[in-house]
Amino acid sequence: MTPSWADEQRSDQFCPSGPEEQKVITLFQGLLDKSIDPESAAHTIATTYEPRLLQGEKISCHLFSLLSNAIIHPTTTLENHRQIVGMLLHLSKLPDVLSNGVPCKENGRTYWHSVPEFGFWFSQRALS
Repeated sequence: MTPSWADEQRSDQFCPSGPEEQKVITLFQGLLDKSIDPESAAHTIATTYEPRLLQGEKISCHLFSLLSNAIIHPTTTLENHRQIVGMLLHLSKLPDVLSNGVPCKENGRTYWHSVPEFGFWFSQRALS
């Protein structure tokens, strides 16, 4: 994966441009360049998005659209895919995000163990 993936995401007018998404773009680039390991990437994603989840926001669109873009990018390798799968596995093993003792969910799926809506957003990107 070349740095051009991150540059493409940042210059795409349809790409989410909030501070969390900019951090995640850098994170995914580091994951794919192997400067960040999958477990650390999962923890960083969780801590980056937890405040928004606790405020009741739904974050799957932005997060998983960016991840899907990385997966289908022409320069993504099989080893990159292994890194991504590793990160998703670590993400799914993190403690659930709780707001007042109640798990934060999107469409009935709990953050993080259900990795909510990843399949949906990936299918939207991969088939478009």
